[in-house]
Amino acid sequence: MRENLLFFGIPEEEEEDCDIVLIDFLTDTMKIRTDISFERIHRVGRKHAPRDGQRQRPRPIVAKFSFFKDRELVRSQAPWTLKGSNYWVKEQFPVEIEQRRKALYPIMKEERRKKNKVKLVRDRLFINGFEYIPPAQRAGPTGASGRGTPSQQERKRARTGYR
Repeated sequence: MRENLLFFGIPEEEEEDCDIVLIDFLTDTMKIRTDISFERIHRVGRKHAPRDGQRQRPRPIVAKFSFFKDRELVRSQAPWTLKGSNYWVKEQFPVEIEQRRKALYPIMKEERRKKNKVKLVRDRLFINGFEYIPPAQRAGPTGASGRGTPSQQERKRARTGYR
């Protein structure tokens, strides 16, 4: 799933070719070059019949990129090119990580409302450079090491030049 992105809001039609739909979306809407290669592109989820005369939301398109660099290009351009539209792009995560992220969304929203700098990386929430540890995961008031809770310790990787 590391190479996948989910595209939301792209209209769905009967007997569509998702490859063409997504490539048109990338070139026309996002203004991204067309030489990006994909391993697989398809819609996810079950198709539902419209209820009460209303149209259903289109199912998201999942795209598996051949190259991680191309995926990152599309992901990094999405916030600027899709701002103010009904389209959005997000990374695809396993179900367990998606559930942990979902639990962190209300906290993230509240901290943003307080004008704090908030970043959600996979299933870890950082507030003003410090990792937030949910109360259920904390070892105690001083933590296991006695140096304060992990949320009180700044978690930044040393810049050694190696990854």
